Amino acid sequence: AITYKDLGQPQKAEELEVAVVEKRRAILGADHPKTLDAMYNLAITYNKLGQPQKAEELEVVVVEKRRAILGADHPYTLMAMGNLAATYANLNCFEDAEKLQTEVMEKFRTILGDEHPHTVLSIKHLAFTYRALGKVAEAEELEGLLPDDEEGASASDEVE
Repeated sequence: AITYKDLGQPQKAEELEVAVVEKRRAILGADHPKTLDAMYNLAITYNKLGQPQKAEELEVVVVEKRRAILGADHPYTLMAMGNLAATYANLNCFEDAEKLQTEVMEKFRTILGDEHPHTVLSIKHLAFTYRALGKVAEAEELEGLLPDDEEGASASDEVE
């Protein structure tokens, strides 16, 4: 599925990912980490396909279950929360996005440090949301936290 996405064929990726989610639910159970990983990846695909409502449905479940199973501060939980926040932004629900993105950014800064790729990405996303909400001063303040040279600071979305 990742290869299909890389080749610009997200519809084919979706077909495979739906099958993976269904099989993992049947074999491993709905709460198994690998099932949640598959749901997380499918949600990313739904966003790439311009279907944020479908993405939101999955992401809410993934966040809830990862919080319960892995804990609120686990990087996988925080990544899922960040993706849900991005989906809220795609749905123009910027207040909801801001709330989640603030929590994600603060926790990533504490756990991973200011220069980790996940932290940098969370800062960028929150700054974008601040701008969408007309909070330009807050966005600029956040952008001041970004490393001077952030090349290579890309956080992978996909979980295998």
